[in-house]
Amino acid sequence: MSDVAPLVRGHSAWALGGVGSPAALDALHSHLGDESDSFVLDEIGLALGTE
Repeated sequence: MSDVAPLVRGHSAWALGGVGSPAALDALHSHLGDESDSFVLDEIGLALGTE
């Protein structure tokens, strides 16, 4: 989730959502406040089930 490319971060969010473990979901939650790219934020929201 720290790659410079938004596409990579978005795909990472998708993959973490697929894992679905508590640790993966915690990682997604922790990146919500740090992320500014709308694509990545959408992917995080989808992975967390909030979109």
